[in-house]
Amino acid sequence: MKWKKIYGLIEKVMISLTIFSIFVFALHIFMKVRDGHGLDYYTSGMGYQLNYIGVLILFLLMPIALGVGWILGKFLTWNDKIVKKRKIENRRLKREKDKQLNKKLRRKG
Repeated sequence: MKWKKIYGLIEKVMISLTIFSIFVFALHIFMKVRDGHGLDYYTSGMGYQLNYIGVLILFLLMPIALGVGWILGKFLTWNDKIVKKRKIENRRLKREKDKQLNKKLRRKG
């Protein structure tokens, strides 16, 4: 029980530090572009050469992409619920039609 609380605290601290470091890096990039060094290249940790303006645009596009993904996920969830309701309704109607057909066949036979 004690370890779960400690692990949860460590997890929250790590997430907070990650968000803070991304914010500081974005602020650094913004300051470089504002000071006129936007087209200077720097080498990322993976060895790619990037300029500051490109990375700033990337940082600005990330929330847009996340928002589009969130909206698409909500739409698909909503659509799945509607499709499930329609399937259930169609099954119910088919069962009722089958019952009525069986009653008619019993009366004739």
